[in-house]
Amino acid sequence: MKNRLSPRAKGGSSVLKTVYGKVRRWLTGTQFQTSLRVRTFIYAALVILLYLILIGTVLPQKFNFQPGDISRVNIQAPFNATDTEKTQEARKLAANEVPQKYTLDTKVEDDALSQVDKLYETALLSSSQTDSNRLTKLAEVAPPTVTKEVLQALATMSAVQIRTDQNVTDQIVQSILGNQFTSGMAKNAGPLVDSQLVTLDLDRTSRVVIRQIALSVLHPNMVYSLSLTEQARQLAEKSVPDVIINKGDTIVRQGEIVDSHIIQKLRDLKLLSEQPNYPLYFGFAGFIGICVALLGFYIRFSRGGAWKDNRLLLLFAILIIGNALLLKIVIIGLGFGISPHIFYLAPIAMAAIVIAVAIDTQLGLIASVFFSLLAAVSFDYQFQYGFVTLCGCFTGVLAVARVKQRQTFMRAGFLVAGGNVAAIAVLHFLLSADGLSYFMYDLLAGVVGGLFAAVSPGIRIMLVLCK
Repeated sequence: MKNRLSPRAKGGSSVLKTVYGKVRRWLTGTQFQTSLRVRTFIYAALVILLYLILIGTVLPQKFNFQPGDISRVNIQAPFNATDTEKTQEARKLAANEVPQKYTLDTKVEDDALSQVDKLYETALLSSSQTDSNRLTKLAEVAPPTVTKEVLQALATMSAVQIRTDQNVTDQIVQSILGNQFTSGMAKNAGPLVDSQLVTLDLDRTSRVVIRQIALSVLHPNMVYSLSLTEQARQLAEKSVPDVIINKGDTIVRQGEIVDSHIIQKLRDLKLLSEQPNYPLYFGFAGFIGICVALLGFYIRFSRGGAWKDNRLLLLFAILIIGNALLLKIVIIGLGFGISPHIFYLAPIAMAAIVIAVAIDTQLGLIASVFFSLLAAVSFDYQFQYGFVTLCGCFTGVLAVARVKQRQTFMRAGFLVAGGNVAAIAVLHFLLSADGLSYFMYDLLAGVVGGLFAAVSPGIRIMLVLCK
């Protein structure tokens, strides 16, 4: 028996045919093909869709930890950043190691000389008085540490001897207090005074008087300076370089308890959900906008098919979006623990080949550069992914530059595979990061991905849709 469609099914089929017919007539109409508004809309949609699809690939994963939580994943630093906590600790340690700074207070010397001169002048002025009155006058102006015996000896001196002893005492005080005289030096001031007295031709009484008077007025002249100390500490802090969290450093391991130090490191890396990374949002939007603008300028000035026909421009945009979705799928697979070899299996060169066949070879080459940039940015800015993409796309585009027969696509598949193999081999020897078995898996994935890019059913479907 023949299957008969219900009236509802027939009605739905007719609606689809009607919609398809209208869309087809609109796409094939002259207004769509040459409209500036349509062209502007395609470029704007391309920027928005690329941004929405790939922004998640450039943004690091965010976490919402509290002290005491247990991490369910291993977290590594996605880029270099300053370790604020350790940097502050290092700078604080450097500041604490700075000794206190002192300044020389000249007032100490002036006060000492004033006391010396006042004592000797009193001895001269009271020379006409009785010994008891003279001794009383001297005791009133003498420093507290001067003994009565020294004052008695000073009271019995002649005026000439007093002037001589005064000059010598002043010279000794000026010599010592004219330089740095710390509290440590003050404890051993006796030998300093004796070293200067030993060279002078004085009697024993004068030596005793001068020595005791000089010692009685010697006080430390180095005064603690808070401003100089703070300035030195600030310089010491600035001299300490930032402590860096290097890209790839393990911040927290799976099953580890998260403490305040780990949370601070995550904050430094802007990996906490409370820290939106606005510069990265704007930066990636600018990157996508500039790249699409450059593509638009090239299409505008090359006057190729994509400029003359918005249908080809729409196809160009769809192919770019398709590759962006392909990159997104690969990155999602890596997040589930799939081997990185999956990247080389992705037929990214297929879009470049279709652009070269359906639109323009030169545009296919330009698109190859664009695809390589997207690949590098999407995979944590690692240039090796962009380099392999560039080599595969270039060889695929050049392979189909002239002939578009089935044999040409077979040849293109082998050339794309060869381009992938050459790029992977060069990067292996350049980086020397993986073992031989890992390298062989990369080569195998590159070959399969290259063949699949040129001979997959998808490219056949796209070429049919382009006709």
